[in-house]
Amino acid sequence: MKKILLLCLFLFVTIIGFSYESTGLKVYDELNYKKGTFITYVDETGAPINDRTLAVSYKRAYKQKGGVKVVADFFVATNTPALIYQTDKNNVVQGLFVKFHENGNIASKGNYKNGKPDGDITYYDENGNIEQVDKYENGELVR
Repeated sequence: MKKILLLCLFLFVTIIGFSYESTGLKVYDELNYKKGTFITYVDETGAPINDRTLAVSYKRAYKQKGGVKVVADFFVATNTPALIYQTDKNNVVQGLFVKFHENGNIASKGNYKNGKPDGDITYYDENGNIEQVDKYENGELVR
């Protein structure tokens, strides 16, 4: 009986620990999500709030080399990533970002430059199928 309970506990921890889809982006996939610095709770509009019971997500920051930070928003209900992105030393969004559906599958991923979408942004449905790919240049949709 003890072995079965231990096996169930191990499977539960494994599923919870790896419940988000691998992004394929090393800087995100290697994060230890529990070791980030808590920043704030966020409501459905993205505004910071103090009441966890009203929060949809919460933010954590992870320091990287050269003043770069990785910021992750997590769904409060599941503690799984909702949005992961990088900022430069001035807190401007730069580089890769990945947004997730609540089921853990990737919702969109692409790049930001100077706080604006830049390059291809790929959007996925909840099952992981590509819905569309938009091309941005300096924040402007070009196709």
